[in-house]
Amino acid sequence: MSKVGVVLPTCQERSRSWAARRTPTPGSGPGQLEFLDFECEACRAAFPVVEDLHEQYAGKVTFVVRYFPLPGHFNAERAARAVVDAALAS
Repeated sequence: MSKVGVVLPTCQERSRSWAARRTPTPGSGPGQLEFLDFECEACRAAFPVVEDLHEQYAGKVTFVVRYFPLPGHFNAERAARAVVDAALAS
């Protein structure tokens, strides 16, 4: 039985793919890019502020989240893979 999973790109690959996907189109408006590590204390602390921004600027700003597991956080990559797999399954 083969295992199906998601391969998370390296930091440089993420930057390149982000730049390629975020080429502005006429009338697309401003955007916010958020890098998220599921074990990051700073990310957890910023979450309520970011959620307020989502509510305040819904429909006016494009919000994009990228999972960016840091090497020092033992389960961060596993958590990011699980979230991506769950999103693809639904």
